[in-house]
Amino acid sequence: MSPVAYGLGIGVPLGNVLTPAACYLPAGTATRVDAGKTLRGNLTRTVTEATMPDRGCADLDAIKTVRQPVRRECEDCVKIGATWVHLRTCQTCGGTRCCDDSPNKHASKHARAIGHPVIASAEPGERWLYCFKHDLAAEY
Repeated sequence: MSPVAYGLGIGVPLGNVLTPAACYLPAGTATRVDAGKTLRGNLTRTVTEATMPDRGCADLDAIKTVRQPVRRECEDCVKIGATWVHLRTCQTCGGTRCCDDSPNKHASKHARAIGHPVIASAEPGERWLYCFKHDLAAEY
């Protein structure tokens, strides 16, 4: 089955469990996408509602829609005038923050401080999630 277009994104299910060493994951292929409506987040765009396979991580399995960034900037770095390397979007609150290669590591600090375990890459062309709590990644 080919991917189904939903608004600004392409709807595909989350797929294979990967090790955290796989930082830059290739785009996954669609195996099954539920027919239905476009979902809308409060301040974020959602990509899809899909049937998700068991990936051995309850937090990754709980992600039914992938939140995308509203702006391609680290909201915490902007406040302090800092720079970032790559961006990650929290799948609980939708905030976009910088990665651990960035000087301030705001995404992982947010996950530890607030308890929001799953992020998605906010980089164009990257389609993966990472769970800080279980140290697992999955492409979508």
